[in-house]
Amino acid sequence: MIRSMTAFARAEAAMGPRFFEIEMRSINHRHFDCSLKLPALLDAAENDVRDWTQQALSRGKITITVKETSREQGGTDLILDEAAAKRYLQQIRKMQKKLGLAGDITVQELIKLPGVFSGPNGVSRGLTQAEAQAFKTLYTRSLKTLLKARETEGKKLAEDILKRIQLMAHTVKQVESLAEGRAAQVLDRLRKRLQEITAGAGMDEERLYRESVLLAEKSDVTEEIVRLRSHFDLFEKKIRAGGQAGRELDFLCQEMHREVNTIGSKSQQFEVSREVVFLKGEIEKIREQVQNVE
Repeated sequence: MIRSMTAFARAEAAMGPRFFEIEMRSINHRHFDCSLKLPALLDAAENDVRDWTQQALSRGKITITVKETSREQGGTDLILDEAAAKRYLQQIRKMQKKLGLAGDITVQELIKLPGVFSGPNGVSRGLTQAEAQAFKTLYTRSLKTLLKARETEGKKLAEDILKRIQLMAHTVKQVESLAEGRAAQVLDRLRKRLQEITAGAGMDEERLYRESVLLAEKSDVTEEIVRLRSHFDLFEKKIRAGGQAGRELDFLCQEMHREVNTIGSKSQQFEVSREVVFLKGEIEKIREQVQNVE
């Protein structure tokens, strides 16, 4: 089944003294567009995070926020580097004075700066190999949650679209019934009109028949109906097959709209024109839904 591009996922986990929170939001977009907001200690992993994301998600505008906080455990896991904190404050105040900037830095902002806290014996706050692997596991789990949410939304979209396709197929069947016998109607209308004009004088029946056939051919919508049904079948197969079907479904919507437009321009029956308006409305609704499909 198809997947939606609109979804949300959240995951969190503790890794020793660190605690990570990951939020992922995905909305529709023609291409893959990933916006990352990572803590400083993950700067080196940005390319990896982007690659993991693109491997899982082919399309959509994805916004990913990773938050990290340090939690002391027994008072031995983290060490405050007072000198580093003072240097940060000195440089910030120097910058404020030089540029004429106002505002105070809070403790919450200060402790997030790299190097303010270190591990036992002054170990760098960068991720250890074990922590990096644990983070990748957490991130992968978040991606799976997002994919699951996309699939759930995609299922709802698919159900709605398939109902509309079935309704359109029923409407096309009605259009076909209305169009049947069109040649006979044209012939009868021409005969009556000519009788009114000639007041009962002799008519060339053969010429009348040729003209009526020509007009009937111009208003015949059999080919358009056949192509429409073909589009309906292909549309349904693409939806049920799943995968990356968004662009193909959008193209099929354009082709369906083209055929319905042609039926509307060919037909001179009010009943058919009314059904054409309905079909156009349904195609537009489907196309809006398809914009959210991966």
